[in-house]
Amino acid sequence: MAEIEKAFNKSADVLIMDEPDNNLDVAAVAELTEKIKSARKNKIVLIISHDERILNIADEIVNF
Repeated sequence: MAEIEKAFNKSADVLIMDEPDNNLDVAAVAELTEKIKSARKNKIVLIISHDERILNIADEIVNF
């Protein structure tokens, strides 16, 4: 989770995450989703994931 934390703290306008919830327990995923919700107020957040817990907070989902 430390690497993900670094990404949230960068001043970039866009945050891209590929399966950020891999190997995280339930509590860590809950913390991650809250950080994503907060970050998207100031950034464009793109997430690649199969996890419904992450997809449930998406504004838009694109399936390929």
